[in-house]
Amino acid sequence: MKTKLIISVIIILLLSACGGSATPQAPTVTPAPAWPEFTSEIGHFSVQLPSTPAEQVQTVSSDAGDIDMYIYMVEKGDAAYGVMFNQMPEEIASLSDEASLKLMLDGGRDGALENIGGVLTSEDEISIDSYPGRHIAFAIPEEAISGGGEGVLRIFIVDGKMYQLIAIGGKGALPAGEVANFMDSFTLNP
Repeated sequence: MKTKLIISVIIILLLSACGGSATPQAPTVTPAPAWPEFTSEIGHFSVQLPSTPAEQVQTVSSDAGDIDMYIYMVEKGDAAYGVMFNQMPEEIASLSDEASLKLMLDGGRDGALENIGGVLTSEDEISIDSYPGRHIAFAIPEEAISGGGEGVLRIFIVDGKMYQLIAIGGKGALPAGEVANFMDSFTLNP
């Protein structure tokens, strides 16, 4: 029952959203110039984004009750970069065993790919300040976006919060250096 609830909440959260330092195992890329740092006091994080993000709060209904999803998005050409986070319902947030965290991360990945119409191209387990996460790359077929596209998603579970970083765009719209700088600039603040 809890497994089904965890997965359904994660999928609902990702469907509503459109879309320390992490250590992914990714190929080396040429760094791009650093972007301005954005800090979310309520989200307790900092990240570099191309410009000041638009901020939204969406309330999502779930089997566990209403959940507020905080969304910070920036468009840059044919690409978009964003960070989303939410406090998970208490009955889910209190689950901290490895199997439950894996289910939450699996649900986040599956929900995001389903929502975007993405096809998984690679996935690595990562962490931030010892909290578990995933680094996911995906392709977007031409049926979902004209000309096809690509994206990178990172998901972290931190003390009952789910953080999602996404870079998404048309083919060729995501310079590897920019994506790496964005993803690697994400830090948790006390």
